[in-house]
Amino acid sequence: MIDYHIHPDYSIDAEGTIEDYCQKADELRLKAICFTTHYDLDPSGEFGDGLVRIGGKLVSVQSGWLWRYFSEIKKMRRVYHNMRILIGIEVNYLPEFEDLIRETLSKYPFDFVLGAVHYVDNIDISSPRDDWSLFTPDELCRKYYELVGKAIDSGLFTSIAHLDIYKRHSIRAFGKEILEAHRPYSLQVLEKMADNNIILEINTSLYRQGYEEPFPSIKILELARQVGIHTISIGSDCHNPEDLASNINKAIKLAKKYKFRIYGL
Repeated sequence: MIDYHIHPDYSIDAEGTIEDYCQKADELRLKAICFTTHYDLDPSGEFGDGLVRIGGKLVSVQSGWLWRYFSEIKKMRRVYHNMRILIGIEVNYLPEFEDLIRETLSKYPFDFVLGAVHYVDNIDISSPRDDWSLFTPDELCRKYYELVGKAIDSGLFTSIAHLDIYKRHSIRAFGKEILEAHRPYSLQVLEKMADNNIILEINTSLYRQGYEEPFPSIKILELARQVGIHTISIGSDCHNPEDLASNINKAIKLAKKYKFRIYGL
């Protein structure tokens, strides 16, 4: 059992310290975990550069907090030496900030870097909202996968997180149409991932919300295998220790079914 998508309380939408997660992982006898605190720059400017939480206070993601993050995880490595504890980050990819992201990542020896697209036209598509009428299903998918393609081209990321995340909330507005609108856009992105040896994540967070499949959909997983993607990473995308490794067994079964190699095992 592993979990390569964990948000400790450095992420402003998460709770539980790094130590809390390590204790929980030890109880669950996990083989390896990877912390992936959000690195979100804010395209709207509403929150300045984007925020992280340090010692209970919200500070800019550009404030030099990463040294503390690294130090805390390394301390836990010494305590829980029978478990692999990786230092990772989840980066919200925005083309206009690519140089800044690259500069930040180059300064720190991350073990694992998740790339994610959360914003389309400066709208957070990963959050509940009422203005889905700003998009048609085709427009949303076209723009989303175009941004994912640019993230892949950047060469910054180990794995692409929760592909097709838009469906979590937009399905209420668009129904099943949004589940089919990804073609041919997803196919182009998956081919690009295969060509560049980028890992695809199976993200189990959608199971916790009552869905019967993860991110990405089963259809996209099948396409991924067809175009030659061989390796997947697995993560619960947990934001509290109680959800650590939740439904990871389902992701492992899918990986075995489609003959993917699991990154980290």
